[in-house]
Amino acid sequence: NQWWHAALSYESFRFALPSIRVGYAKNLAGFKTSSLNFGVTAFNILSFDLEYGLDSVEVDGSSLPRRLSFTFGMEESF
Repeated sequence: NQWWHAALSYESFRFALPSIRVGYAKNLAGFKTSSLNFGVTAFNILSFDLEYGLDSVEVDGSSLPRRLSFTFGMEESF
């Protein structure tokens, strides 16, 4: 794998405004897949990220994205 990434983010320093991330990733070797990424952090505690592949694969006659993932996390500052 040899990945190329580009990303933009907005970091909010206010508790009520979420921080936002968007990005693009492409594998330059092997399976040349690419994906879009989006993430939000709310209240400086909860984070949600989504990755959606731009390439598709056919499964049982249906077209599905080759890459699809999501994460949900919670962090606490000490």
